[in-house]
Amino acid sequence: MLLLSLLPARTARALDPDRSVSQYAHTTWRMADGELPGIPHAIAQTTDGYLWVGTGGGLVRFDGARFVPWVAPAGDALCECAILSLLAARDGSLWVGTPRWLYRVKNGSAKKYPLRAQINQIVEDRAGNVWIAKSRLIAPDDAPLCRITEAAISCFGAKEGLPFKTDGLAALAEDGSGGMWLGTVHGVYHWTPQQITPHLPPPLASASGATGVLALLRQADGSVLVGVGQSGEGLGLQRLQDGAWRGFRAHDANGTAWAVSALHADRSGGLWVATVRDGIYHVQRNAVDRFSRHDGLASESPDALFEDREGNIWVASSQGIDRFRDLPIVSLTAQQGLSGDHVASVAATRDGGLWVGNGNALDFLKDDKRLHSLTGDDLLGKQITAMLIDHRDRLWYGVDVNLVVREEGRSRMVTKPDGGALGVVIGIVQDGEQNIWAVTTGSPQTLHKIRGAQVLESIPVPKSATGRAIEADVREGVWIGGARGDLQRYTGGKMTVVASAGDGNGIGGMWMERDGSLWGATSRGIARWKDNVLRIMDSRNGLPCNRTESLIKDDAGTLWVYASCGVIAIPASELNTWWSSPNAVVKFRLFGLLDGYVAGSSPFSPEVAKSTDGRLWFANDRTLQVIDPRRLPANRVPPPVHIEAIIADRKRYALADGLRLPALTKDIQIDYVALSYALPQKVKFRYKLDGHDATWQEPGNRRQAFYNDLRPGSYRFNVIACNNDGVWNDTGAAIQFTVTPAYYQTTWFRALAAALTVMIFYLAYRIRVRQIAAALTARFDERTAERTRLAAELHDTILQSIQATKLIADHARHDAESKKPGELNDAIVSISNWLAKATVEARAALNDLRSSTVEKNDLAQAFQCAAESLGVPASMRFTVFVEGRARDLHPIVREEVYRIGNEAILNGLRHSGGDKLNVVLVYAHRLIVRITDNGTGIAPDIARSGRPGHFGLLGMQERACRIHAKLTIGSGSTGGTVVELAVPGKMVYAEHHYGMLKRLSKKVAHCFPRRQAATDDAKGPM
Repeated sequence: MLLLSLLPARTARALDPDRSVSQYAHTTWRMADGELPGIPHAIAQTTDGYLWVGTGGGLVRFDGARFVPWVAPAGDALCECAILSLLAARDGSLWVGTPRWLYRVKNGSAKKYPLRAQINQIVEDRAGNVWIAKSRLIAPDDAPLCRITEAAISCFGAKEGLPFKTDGLAALAEDGSGGMWLGTVHGVYHWTPQQITPHLPPPLASASGATGVLALLRQADGSVLVGVGQSGEGLGLQRLQDGAWRGFRAHDANGTAWAVSALHADRSGGLWVATVRDGIYHVQRNAVDRFSRHDGLASESPDALFEDREGNIWVASSQGIDRFRDLPIVSLTAQQGLSGDHVASVAATRDGGLWVGNGNALDFLKDDKRLHSLTGDDLLGKQITAMLIDHRDRLWYGVDVNLVVREEGRSRMVTKPDGGALGVVIGIVQDGEQNIWAVTTGSPQTLHKIRGAQVLESIPVPKSATGRAIEADVREGVWIGGARGDLQRYTGGKMTVVASAGDGNGIGGMWMERDGSLWGATSRGIARWKDNVLRIMDSRNGLPCNRTESLIKDDAGTLWVYASCGVIAIPASELNTWWSSPNAVVKFRLFGLLDGYVAGSSPFSPEVAKSTDGRLWFANDRTLQVIDPRRLPANRVPPPVHIEAIIADRKRYALADGLRLPALTKDIQIDYVALSYALPQKVKFRYKLDGHDATWQEPGNRRQAFYNDLRPGSYRFNVIACNNDGVWNDTGAAIQFTVTPAYYQTTWFRALAAALTVMIFYLAYRIRVRQIAAALTARFDERTAERTRLAAELHDTILQSIQATKLIADHARHDAESKKPGELNDAIVSISNWLAKATVEARAALNDLRSSTVEKNDLAQAFQCAAESLGVPASMRFTVFVEGRARDLHPIVREEVYRIGNEAILNGLRHSGGDKLNVVLVYAHRLIVRITDNGTGIAPDIARSGRPGHFGLLGMQERACRIHAKLTIGSGSTGGTVVELAVPGKMVYAEHHYGMLKRLSKKVAHCFPRRQAATDDAKGPM
């Protein structure tokens, strides 16, 4: 650990007890915050990485983010009482000491040991044995010292030469050779199973109300540091070596003035001392620092000290818990010994010193101490601005509106040739020819060239170059970075614009390499000028922010950039990669607010300096900040990762590999932690759910994973994490769990469902095939029926006429020679008449085929037209009647009704022999078509099956069957023929016909039996 002690020159004391450095980040959890159930007394860290806090209200576990009270499983014994002492053993167990009992917590269960006394301290020796220091003994045979091994419990009391049963033991320390150092109210005893040696300092015996020895710490040289709970000569912090007592001293700090309550030696060799009433002292190498309530410490009376595996120091007190960790960036302010908090410029000397421009004073630091300050008359002014250390180690600085050079302890003004002041100096540099260049404000801004202490020339600076960024050339001249982004060079008496970083991209600070290339801090990134090329590195190259203030390279070539988001360190290799490939993403390390960075910007230069020991110093107009690139604190401990809970549908489940979650689980939350305590805010996680996630998820610092779309199956959740310095624990933690399927999510159910689906599709396919086949059959049968009807029509009309014509012609041809001319002429006339009749009949048949009601909805008009086209005899009266409101009919059914009615009208006209033919249409819940005549009637057998060889009635019955209608043919009560067709409304009316086609297709095969066409010798009307 790096400590800086800046001591004021006006005091001869080596330590100011009211000062402490800002090397440590300090965090406090106070009792008032309510996170702790009681006053903390002890802290320990088990091998799994968890921190445990023993409090007045029980045992608490801490994961870096939450304090969680630990509750023993049912049946285990762990009292809900004060926890006074803790020990995290190497075997992973946690030993817990209370005012009455001793417990061992391991693998989630607690075991009680029969040691009825107050357990003050628990220590594990090199062999793994656990030693117990007890007080307030109850039974007469109780002993103050006990040793617990795997085999037995051994206690040591008066029989073994321990003569302090009444007071008991307050402190223990292993001596390294099998013995123990024991701290009591009277002093220190060195005990082995063979002998006991007392070391009782007289001042402790004579002290009133003595609290005795509260802390023991064995040193590497064999001596023992003894912490006495009272201060004074021979008390406080003592060193016991070879039987001799010596008061502890370090850097003029007198340990006898500290009433000690706890001691701890950290891994870097530092000593932490907790006192009864004066806070904490830290002793290391060349410094002693004190932390008190003034520095944010929870209490001036800490009780316990503990160091975790990452090197963080934990302090328990009656007011809460404090944590200290190393900071890579140390802030120096007036609290650490500077003359003020207005640091605006800094410059390093060649002898290891550092000049700090601090408002109205110039502070000089060396060996981490402020040796002196220039103020008042020595300063020759009030307000310090820019500074420079030249090649002769002279100090040049701006004060008020003047430029001053200081050499060999004397200061003198540098003036213009006319004796006037130069103005407010904002930048001073020295070029390769050892010329001094100073830039002063004004209108215009002015660049002054100085040699010796004389101003050789004053050059107005163009507006485009106005700004505070100035850098000397390695040869001759000076570079000026403008607030508008222009980079200009003045050499040989000429000002030249070299490049532009872009309008508004102001240049704030510059730094030149030995090869003449130039780095610039701009408001939009980091600029570099090399080989007549200007390039900008910005957020497109991975930078965390674009606004930069100043920059410098360390001895290793790393570029350190003071930016608005922190201090950015970019290794030389990354700089070279970027220069050769401008679009490359650079790797860097960022030191932000949590690392000690304080934001700010100074109007003067230089803002950054490198001292001879390699440390980098930054001025930000408030504090002086220092970072040592060679000694950066690094957390190399990969954080232990644990999965803490699985919560499914708001129910918490006990963690176990192979956990089975119930069926239909929807919302799953998995809680996990990474136990890194240096900077828990910078811990980053990655997780992946095998069986669901294709790649690692990046939740950042979030400590929960959420899933709400998991299907039934087995999953493995993996989580890894890195600490604040990017060290990953690639092993992480994992847990296997299964989401149980519901019965309908099982494999057998899916197989059954798939089989049923295939079967359903197959049945649907077969049904569809049958439907298509039925439709084709219906078409075929309908076509066959039409052909049959046509055959009947042709047979009953045209063929008969042609047959008659043939007979007449045959008769006329027979014995034609013997026939008279009149007879031949009569035969020819008869033949002509029969042919004319055949022509009329053919035209009537064709007209009957072409006529349809598909495009008409008026059946009454259709029947009227049909009768007229067939030819109503003059002796017959044809009438059509309509009952009810005419309704829209389905076209297909309407066509069939028309054909049936047309056939009945045709038969009535040709064969009834009556003088009246009536058609009645009834539109009710059914459609009724009734056709009656007053003729001779029809025989019952003919009404049932028609006349042999004739197909009119058969065709009517087939059509009626197709449309699910009832066809009745018979004689009327008063004579004549009655044909009545009753069609269901759901079949014929349009509003009922959505499913008619399906029903129709099922009946087609039944209604159209296959049959042979009629023979050409069929005769008769029906």
